Order: sequence, then C-alpha cells, then structure tokens
Amino acid sequence: MYFFRVREEQREKARLRAARNRTRKRTVSNEATTGDSTPTSADGVFPDNEPESYLHPLAHSDLPPLEKVRQLIADWKSEWGAESTWPKKFHEELKRAQGSGRLASDAFFSQCEAHVEGGRRLLCLLRSITRKGFRGTGYKVADSYEQVFDLLTSLLTELCFFEVKLDEYAPISPMSRVSEARYYVTV
Repeated sequence: MYFFRVREEQREKARLRAARNRTRKRTVSNEATTGDSTPTSADGVFPDNEPESYLHPLAHSDLPPLEKVRQLIADWKSEWGAESTWPKKFHEELKRAQGSGRLASDAFFSQCEAHVEGGRRLLCLLRSITRKGFRGTGYKVADSYEQVFDLLTSLLTELCFFEVKLDEYAPISPMSRVSEARYYVTV
C-alpha cells in the first residue's frame, strides 16, 4: 500500500511540475508575441539579433569577470562534500523530508528544482563568456579557457546529478506513459 501511495505522490508532483513548465513556456511565448522588449525562446535563452551572429546574445552585454563567476558557482554548489557521498546525502535528506510529511517532501523537491534552475543559469553565463571570447596573449587566453573548462566540469557534474535525481523521484511523465508510439512488425 505504501508503495502505491508514494508512486501517486510522485505522479502528482510530476503533473504539477509539468503544469508549471507549460505555464512558463506560455508566458515566454506570449511575451515574445506581444512585443516585449526582451524576447526569449521557450527555454529562456535570448535569440540572436543578427542571423549571421555566432555569439550568444548575452555576449553583447557586460558579463562578470571569471573570478566573479567562479564565486557564483562556489556559492551555488551544495555543501554535501565529495561527489561520492552525494547519493547518500540525497537519500538522507529525502528520508528526513518524507518523515516530516508531504509538504516537506514537496519543499525538498522544489529546492532541488530551484538548484537545477540556478545551475542552468550559471551554465548559460559560462556559455556566454566563452562565446564572447577572451582577450590577451596566447597563454592567458588558453588559461582562461582551461579555467572555464574546470568550472564547467564541476558545474555539470552536480547539475546532472540533481537532474537525474529529480527525473528519478519526481518524473514529469509517468513511467506508464513514456511513449505512445506503436510499433508494427512487417513480414
């Protein structure tokens, strides 16, 4: 009985998250069609103003220095220690939240989702910085790109961990309806 109740709660969370995502996409598309001064695509990325431009649109704005981005990523990262301990810490926090009731579980998953969204924004910021490019002599430019690569690696590791855990415990689509495709075998 407990297993089915947990599954139903997960499905309900997935429905709520899917509804939020649909609302967010509608809002973004409505802003784009009403002529808002900051048009965005469905995934929240600003479109290029020039069709021939390979720069991310944020590259045209003032971006923070790499040191500031490093601090933002350090502030964003969870305080769960080494990567090998993350699954254990996640399950401990989840059990603690589940022990406190449904609202605490919902709050835990909302915090995880907010953490993922913050990581995606930082990822977009790193992308903008690299697309804008670095100025200086060869070794300084190479060093800057290596720093970005290191930041990107640590950011993506944690971001992917939380995305997978969210998808595992509160999927947007129920496992029973992953695909409605029908396969026919011809002889």
